[in-house]
Amino acid sequence: MSKDQKTTPQTASKGIAVPSKYHRLGSVANAPYFNLAQGNSFEGKLLGVFERVNERAKSDTKQSPTVKFFQIELLTAAEVKEGKGEEATVKQVEPGTIINLNCSTKTADLLPCAEEIKHGAEYNVFVHCGKKMKLANQNTMWDITVGIEQVKAPTASASAPDFGDSDDSSE
Repeated sequence: MSKDQKTTPQTASKGIAVPSKYHRLGSVANAPYFNLAQGNSFEGKLLGVFERVNERAKSDTKQSPTVKFFQIELLTAAEVKEGKGEEATVKQVEPGTIINLNCSTKTADLLPCAEEIKHGAEYNVFVHCGKKMKLANQNTMWDITVGIEQVKAPTASASAPDFGDSDDSSE
């Protein structure tokens, strides 16, 4: 967490100020989002995967009610968006800043890594935003390249057998 995030009083959408010794939570208020713009890239430490309410689902029932996003502590400077929609501002942030990255078709490969973090693994990621591509259905999608470096292997596995409380009656 950057020094600014720890010490700057932050105001909730309802106008309630959070005392400066606390860090405001919430996916949009907590951290800026990686700005999807051609050529923008960063390196950072993957902190985990989280879910938030999908605002689009309120007007489109075909949308999932929640969406996933990753939180990443930057190792390099990056361009981010703060705020929502038309009111969002774009700015450059320094290493140490925690940012959000939406989980999408191109970033979903980070999901297994985020799961391993719960078991002691550490990962660094590289993300680069290429050109916007046109899809067959007339929609568009950013060409995002994702790289991963395992810094520390997991120390425990959720699928590994638990030898602590054996139900084996052959003793």
